[in-house]
Amino acid sequence: MSQRLVFAQEKTVLTDPGFSGDLNKATPGQFLGILSSGFDPLNKMNFVSTGDFPKDWIKPEDVNFLMKQIHSEEKCKCIVKVWSSYLPIYDYSTVGGQAMNMIESYKNHVPYYPGLWNCAKNDSLRAKEIETWWKSTQQKTDTEKNDDGMSSRLWMEQKGVAITDTLPKVTGIGGIFFRSENPDSLKKWYGKNLGLKINEYGSVFEFHNANRPDEINYLEWSPFDEGTSYFNPSRKEFMINYRVQNIEGLLEKLKRNGVIVLDSIESYEHGKFVHIMDPEGNKIELWEPIDSVLTRIGGETTK
Repeated sequence: MSQRLVFAQEKTVLTDPGFSGDLNKATPGQFLGILSSGFDPLNKMNFVSTGDFPKDWIKPEDVNFLMKQIHSEEKCKCIVKVWSSYLPIYDYSTVGGQAMNMIESYKNHVPYYPGLWNCAKNDSLRAKEIETWWKSTQQKTDTEKNDDGMSSRLWMEQKGVAITDTLPKVTGIGGIFFRSENPDSLKKWYGKNLGLKINEYGSVFEFHNANRPDEINYLEWSPFDEGTSYFNPSRKEFMINYRVQNIEGLLEKLKRNGVIVLDSIESYEHGKFVHIMDPEGNKIELWEPIDSVLTRIGGETTK
């Protein structure tokens, strides 16, 4: 059966002559329909130009639909930002790849940003991680009851809503950074004597998420030159990076509690970062990670 049949209901709006490509008027499912319906294997320019996607564009109810698409290998158009100087020639994306991009932005509480250009394709490891996350969000609500005595999972299914844990909090350690008189020499020592897999910055430790055992997470161990300004304004010899969830909500909570916030949240492909100070003058780095990006990048890890 053609995958396009899955989009039959989602794409009805696209036949409306009043639809102008305004992303504020298109659901994620409809946008997938745009990418899919116009693909032409004989055309060397298979892409859709977009601006920025609306904030909170992907709603909980969209995730149910997107989860059904993550294994689709149907070829579709790439996404290119209107200000990108690069145009993908004779390239393509897949419905599954683009659906996973959208789900991960929702999962990691970040605005949907496919980059200056994006030709995402299927990735079985990535799909497995997403399915594990999806399963865990459902399992968490199996025994919870609402005021009517109905399980939260049943309520979610009836409403078509995907619920995930969004409590602003630290979930683990993301990095251990410290000053060193000779970082390169020290890295070699740790590699030779303690077996760390050394890279340019130190070593990346790989481990599995305690709540989602099939999900791979990462911790960065890095010695810095003793003259580094990265730990400023702290005068300490170290800085700890904490993995967090819902970094925006956490930052609001910290500000309400009078915590010193050193900068604004910055977003990168592998997650969001912000820095704060604790009462004893220790600089803290908060990181809301997108571990799947690091998995795709690859490289040797310590494990």
